[in-house]
This record gives sequence, structure tokens and C-alpha cells, in this order.
Amino acid sequence: MAEHVTIFETGPRDGLQNEARPIPAAQKARLVDLLSECGLKKIEVTSFVSPQWVPQLADAAEVMAAIRRHRETRYTALIPNLKGFAAASAAGADEVAVFASASEGFSRKNINCSVRESLERFEPVLAAARERETPVRGYVSCVTDCPYEGAISPPQAAHVAERLLAMGCYEISLGDTIGAATPQRRRRGSSSCWSNCWGAPRPRVSRGISMTPGAWRSPTSGFASLKGCGCLTRPLADSAAVPMRRARGAMWPPKR
Repeated sequence: MAEHVTIFETGPRDGLQNEARPIPAAQKARLVDLLSECGLKKIEVTSFVSPQWVPQLADAAEVMAAIRRHRETRYTALIPNLKGFAAASAAGADEVAVFASASEGFSRKNINCSVRESLERFEPVLAAARERETPVRGYVSCVTDCPYEGAISPPQAAHVAERLLAMGCYEISLGDTIGAATPQRRRRGSSSCWSNCWGAPRPRVSRGISMTPGAWRSPTSGFASLKGCGCLTRPLADSAAVPMRRARGAMWPPKR
């Protein structure tokens, strides 16, 4: 068991984006403020995506401007492309997150492009982030199972994780998007990520790639089961935890 765990709270984005009724920006900001007062160190506030696809997050800049920032908390945003990165930077996001899928079927259904194309979109984003010294976190969805393809082989997930790390992501979140994985299959998948991505013993890899204290020891949380899927960023060698409950069957990342 890890000696230190950092909770990465994603509920304000990953949960509220699935709500059917519009939620005022002031209420979203108040929710983030309450989470900050709980002592959370990392909160994913919103996503700078097209309001055509995710209307619930059309007020992303307004919410970012309204929150009361705590000095010890980092406020992050999910982005799909360079335009989203520019908007998140202008809104004062401390760091950003990009998302890709280990499944071709899920990638095409969810973001209308192949896995390769989605990764190519992130290359200019990571380059711009390096120039601004903005940390970038990488999400990999469907690391064990896909609603369209079924079981996903560990090398598929490892390939996407490797690409995101090579681009410059400081941390990778492995998402059991539909909550179908068993502990045994997660262990196999995470072990494959270690061997395929870095080719070093797991303890050495953990120390070597941890660019910030606590990296790889940050389970993703969704308060009150508001999250859209189960998502985990504990050490890859120990990623067999029970997934979060999904909200009304919604899937992650933002569905088009």
C-alpha cells in the first residue's frame, strides 16, 4: 500500500457534465469552493470543450473566474485540442488534462477519430504546454474493456500510455470506463503498462517517473457518485481497486 495518496477530485467536471438540467455557474463555483475547503489538493473544475457537444460546460471560463482559489490547491481543466488549451490557459488553469482511448471503437464513437488521430491532436497541445510550463495529465479510457469491442488487450492500453508519456504527460490515469474489469485483469494490464512503457522494475520506474511528490499515488475521486466512470491513477503496479460507480450509465470522456 502506498504511504501517501493524493485524491484527484474530478466530480465538478466529470460528474456535473452528465446532469440533464442546467446548473448555474455560481453553484458550480460554490461546489468547487467547498471541495477546496475540504483540503483537496487537486480539483478538475471543468472542461474547455465545444458547447455544441457538452452544453453543460459552456460556462467553463465563468466558473474558473468565480472560484475562490486556495494556495495549496491546483485547479485543472480537461481539454480536447489546442483551442481548448488556449482557453484553459486564459482562464488560469494550473494544469490541464488530455484524453485518449485504448479502444479504436470507443475512440471513433466518442470523439469521432481513431486512436492515432487523437494522439496526433495532442502533440501541438503538449508542445504549447511545455512553452508555458503547464503540467499535463493524460487520461486513457477503456484500458480493460470497451462497450463496443469487449475486452482490450494490455498492450493496447500500454501503447497509448507510452505515447502520452513520450509527449510529456507527467501522470497517466488508467480508466476502467465501463466498470467491468476484475482485479486480476487490472493487474495484468497495469503490469503490461510498466513493462511496455518503461522496461524497468516497477519500484525504480515509480521513483524515476514521478515528476512531482505523490505522482502515481493519486486515485481519482468523484464526490457523491457524480463521476461519469471509474478512473484510477494509483501506482500502476497496484491498480486493482474497486471502480467508482458511474452516474446514470454515462461514459467518459465527453460523449459527442
